[in-house]
Amino acid sequence: MDFLGIRGTKGFCVPDYFNFADVIDEWAQKEKEGKKQSDHPALWWIDGAGNEVKWTFGDVAVNSKKAANLLSNEADVKPGDRVMVILPAIPEYWLIQAACLRTGSVFLVMPTNVGPKELHRRMLKSKPVCVVAAPCDQVNNELLDVVDEVFCSAEVDIRSRILVNRMKYEERRRDWLLFEDLFQKASADYHSVKSQSSDPVIIYHTSGTTGNSKMVEHSQASTGLCSGGMRRSHFVESDLIWIASPTGWPVLSSVSFFSTWSVGAGTFVHYVAFVTAREALETLQKHPITDAQFSHSLYLKALDDEDLKSLSFAKLKRFFVAGEPTSKHMIRRWKEETGIELWNYYGQTETDILTFPREPGDDSRPDSVGKLLNGIDMLIVDDKYNEVTPGTQGRVVIRVKPYCPVGMFTRYVDDPEKTESCFCRDFFITGDLGRMDEDGYFWIVGRTDDVLIIDGCIAGWSGKADVNVSFQSKCTRCIRYSCHVVRHRRLIRYHFPQICLCKIIPGDVENCLKEHPAVLNCVVVSVSYLNRQIMKAFIVLSSGFKNENQDHLIKTLQDHVTYNSASWMSPEKMEFIDDLPKTVTGKVDRRKLQCADL
Repeated sequence: MDFLGIRGTKGFCVPDYFNFADVIDEWAQKEKEGKKQSDHPALWWIDGAGNEVKWTFGDVAVNSKKAANLLSNEADVKPGDRVMVILPAIPEYWLIQAACLRTGSVFLVMPTNVGPKELHRRMLKSKPVCVVAAPCDQVNNELLDVVDEVFCSAEVDIRSRILVNRMKYEERRRDWLLFEDLFQKASADYHSVKSQSSDPVIIYHTSGTTGNSKMVEHSQASTGLCSGGMRRSHFVESDLIWIASPTGWPVLSSVSFFSTWSVGAGTFVHYVAFVTAREALETLQKHPITDAQFSHSLYLKALDDEDLKSLSFAKLKRFFVAGEPTSKHMIRRWKEETGIELWNYYGQTETDILTFPREPGDDSRPDSVGKLLNGIDMLIVDDKYNEVTPGTQGRVVIRVKPYCPVGMFTRYVDDPEKTESCFCRDFFITGDLGRMDEDGYFWIVGRTDDVLIIDGCIAGWSGKADVNVSFQSKCTRCIRYSCHVVRHRRLIRYHFPQICLCKIIPGDVENCLKEHPAVLNCVVVSVSYLNRQIMKAFIVLSSGFKNENQDHLIKTLQDHVTYNSASWMSPEKMEFIDDLPKTVTGKVDRRKLQCADL
């Protein structure tokens, strides 16, 4: 892709040929020779029914070769073909991914909570030649019916459909291949293809928070070499790492497959339809897990409902969180109650992980996403792509010329215009807003398309419905000093301080609200109300405040924002809800909230 420079750094360039399956085989050989320093299994899987699977690297190597033979011989999968996987977090998810590496096919990740209509759209767009699915509580028959519908319609040349029956939900399905039967018969003798580092290996779908999801293609280099080279200083062979993420999230493959196995560490998986805070904490106490990552909402729920100070985690070194801005109040409280640091980091579907957390014991920047990994040149720039001074908020971009970060994606599949649009000059445009301090620590504050544009240009204007606001003068950034307000047909002149108009970031308001003990979680959006745009906060209350008078609580929270931030940052409307809606990849669905009725 012409937009990218040389993939690597000044001192390291990506080799012409690379296949991450060779890394798995190397660790299997070390096990065989007694040179592996840890006895953790490569994959340690449990479920809520007492079932358990422990695979060594030798097991992963042998089983993935058998699965590769199954794909090649029974499913007619060839190098470059796309294999769509609709699997929950069961061992076969990791097994099929390794088999795709061996065959040179492309692992096409599909979230199990995708809707039938969206699955149909994605199948038509991605054109898989093989679909692997497991009927279970997370993959219902409606999704399998969509696969059958597309197969029979001939809209896509699907050569084979494979049913994985680990969860014993459906013994057979008409004209589907049975994975367990074919796997038992398959040979363990398989020679992995010689892959170029630039060959595609995996396609993720973006979260779709700002439009239809995009297909993000990654290569052997951007997955295997990036994870192997960049994580060695953070994960070690003796680690056992639990990423409690749905299979549709890129972080599951990025960390629990590539990053973990690149250093010979173990991947831990607790399979449940939905892991609760209590289940997560009990699992951490029972197993020698060293690193764990959960959703932002699970940490909040644990802080709200559980007695964390009474718990002990013998082996645990670090907690991680990513994907949503995290308040310093939550991070500090987690450390106080568990004694273990909660680290925030940053990355995108297109870029892999870009930062890694602050230094251990450094509590001065709790909400920072940390410093850049080696080989990453990320900057904060203004609207003209000039680098800003430390501490100044701006656009987050990544330099991709003359050298491109190893983990950078290759393209948006079948969308060259979108691919081109996210590059400008020598930069990849992340679409995020952030800042960096003088020591190189980064903060991510939101998306550029989340900036609130409020009618009258003052967020939180609290006039009545019959009040019209018209500003006497304004520039692109600020109200000069005054405005006219027509109230009940009388012209009144109001004076305001100089106010920045274009930088009202939802994350700033959200973080301020989260500092109040009544707020467990919240999202702030711009909504249409009486033919104008206003700021509205959707709030999940902490358990101790759910019976409070709502009108009084709204006034209290508005005053809290006004006092701790500014009057124009205070949401005009607030609504208390049980939980925040999420996209299929687990991010807060701001679009759905913007469309909610007032």
